Amino acid sequence: MKKLLSSLVLLGMVLLFGACESSKLDSATYEMNQSGVTSNVRVLYDKDKKVQEVHTKNNFNYEKTGATKEETKEILDIAGKAYEKTEGLTYNVKYGEKEATQTLEIAMNSLSEDELYSLYSVDKNDDGSITFETFTKSLEDMGYTKK
Repeated sequence: MKKLLSSLVLLGMVLLFGACESSKLDSATYEMNQSGVTSNVRVLYDKDKKVQEVHTKNNFNYEKTGATKEETKEILDIAGKAYEKTEGLTYNVKYGEKEATQTLEIAMNSLSEDELYSLYSVDKNDDGSITFETFTKSLEDMGYTKK
């Protein structure tokens, strides 16, 4: 269970960077429900179909994940410390009585090649961009479905 939570935390980290020009961008939303964790990923892309931002919201239901509030907090706090060092990432987590809600906003151009690949198994193009098709295929390969 902790491995699943850690994987989703890492995914969320990569998925949400920055909030640059989102009003000029198109978007698509993907969702995955697994072992008590509901993950929503909103992908924002420009007219050239290049991913600019990713916004992720993960809800961790304590009872369904089999982890206590304290165990979930321990895992998410470790992730939060890692996110503090990542440029272009906004991270927040709130702990409720029945679930924790983690949000991430990621400016994709801020990720290094290694950060991007480690989180999404996606490489940047020669111009440093990530295509919508490549990125969403990676999400689908991880088990996400388009809403």
